Amino acid sequence: MRALTKFSYVLMGMLCGGCTLLPVPDDAASELPDTWSIDAASALKPPDKGWWKAFGSQELNTLLEGALLANRNLDTVRQNMEQARIQWQSSQMAKTPEVNSAFSKNLSGVWGEHQRNTSYGANLSLSYSPDVWGAKRAASYSNEALWRAASYDISATALMLRSSVITQYLALLGIRRQIVLAEKNLDISRRLLALVETKYAAGAVARLDLAQQQSFVAGMEVMLLQLHQQSRQVSKTLAALLDKAPQELIPPSQHIEDLRMPDIGSGLPADLMHKRPDLLSAEAKLAAAGANIDAARAAMFPSISLSATSSVSATGLNPLFRLAPGWGSGLEISLPIWDRSARVDNQRLALINRKIALNAYREALLTAFGDVETALHAMLNLQQQQRWQDAQLAAAQDSLRLAEIRYSAGAEDLQRLLNAQNVFYSAELASSTLWQQRLQAANDLAVALGGSELQE
Repeated sequence: MRALTKFSYVLMGMLCGGCTLLPVPDDAASELPDTWSIDAASALKPPDKGWWKAFGSQELNTLLEGALLANRNLDTVRQNMEQARIQWQSSQMAKTPEVNSAFSKNLSGVWGEHQRNTSYGANLSLSYSPDVWGAKRAASYSNEALWRAASYDISATALMLRSSVITQYLALLGIRRQIVLAEKNLDISRRLLALVETKYAAGAVARLDLAQQQSFVAGMEVMLLQLHQQSRQVSKTLAALLDKAPQELIPPSQHIEDLRMPDIGSGLPADLMHKRPDLLSAEAKLAAAGANIDAARAAMFPSISLSATSSVSATGLNPLFRLAPGWGSGLEISLPIWDRSARVDNQRLALINRKIALNAYREALLTAFGDVETALHAMLNLQQQQRWQDAQLAAAQDSLRLAEIRYSAGAEDLQRLLNAQNVFYSAELASSTLWQQRLQAANDLAVALGGSELQE
């Protein structure tokens, strides 16, 4: 009895010594702002399901549908989610009993003799390791959280893919609009060149005036070639998003000035945490890291394993009449002794990984808030620019008309006409670029708010 008592003390010491637990840090919750810096934006409605349809382009809608079906990067993320789902299912199965069966037939004999002995056997075994300390539960929760994170990664990737297609589509339409303006300005320049050549032939203008206009026309020709090259480059990028070769991409027929401006609001900052898939993914990964700490802590405790077997064996020519049934059961307790330091290190690694996940979550949160603020200010600033740009374009158009009339009448020199022409072309180009920037800002705001992928 005294020896048993001593053994109990030793056993308790081994249990306590093997269960060194490290404290889990208590992280302060991140403080969220109540409103955005632009208060009026909070009252507007966040992006709805299918918000991109507000651009009013069926051509764009078709491109977006094709990208979501064909993009290889998005398919890779889907496969990652399937891997995470299978891993979670495997961790679920680890919590259930394990049942195995075996059947055998053996032949034996003596060399030089014809007699053989035949034996048969059947075995059914059951083993179960109770999740006393919650290690399996924690591991299963961690895998489930990673599965959720992978599903949010799909939404985040789809959102960025949609944004990239819209960006490249707007860029392509913008360049095509610049080409139209450049061709129109080139026609004006050629018309003016013909006028200057006529005046030069009549001796009404100097050779310098002719050279200046010829230089301007040549510069416009170069710019037009550069714009066509940019158009091909953007088309190549857009085709890659759709997993197509550049020559397979059908040139867009839409004009950028025909697109509509989506009406997108921001909602409240607190809503962002439930709408941005990248934030939800980072949050799920943080939860998985916390569960890994629980699993590492539970690994410091002894593991218990229960087993039961049922078997039957027989020998001879008629085994049905010589059955020998049997059974067995067992209890095993495994104590961490020699690998105690390794398990403590696993705890430390789990704590470090959680800190890394926490830092990633906080960084994603700050980035999300910054994205929304940047997009809101961009939309407001561009909207204010639009009013002044419209006024500048109207004035430049009127100035060019008057300059052409005065130059034809000989009341204006070529330099003033060229200046008026440059101002008008610059105003037209700036107006078109500004409209593209406003459409892009609406796209950026919708993406910063998380789009509507989680609603689909």
